[in-house]
Amino acid sequence: GEEVPAVRTLARVKKDIRQPWEQYLDEADIQSCTRREAFRLSFATWQLIPVQLGPSFGSALAGALKFIRGHKAAGTLDQFRDSMSGEIYTVVFGPDDYRPYTGLYLGERLYDASLGSNLLNLLDDL
Repeated sequence: GEEVPAVRTLARVKKDIRQPWEQYLDEADIQSCTRREAFRLSFATWQLIPVQLGPSFGSALAGALKFIRGHKAAGTLDQFRDSMSGEIYTVVFGPDDYRPYTGLYLGERLYDASLGSNLLNLLDDL
């Protein structure tokens, strides 16, 4: 029954979301991406995971990648490493699937066979 601050403009989050998110996040922590980027990243993962998630997941993945890249560039990424394994774990929520957006996926012309392998290369570069 709680509201989930999913893909919205910052102005809409401030207006619509009544959870105390501002206690936990600074505006600098909020990442953004274009609609096309959100669709491309979600579509690219369809070859990698068993559930075909929608553009909200693509937007969340874009934000996670930007966050990780920013810390890597700043030399502060090690603060997120697991002390036992040395791995960095990232959780990206997929709140919906692609079905309500099928027409938009077709409109974005995302059906490129190389997207999945390009995403794997992108993740390997991190």
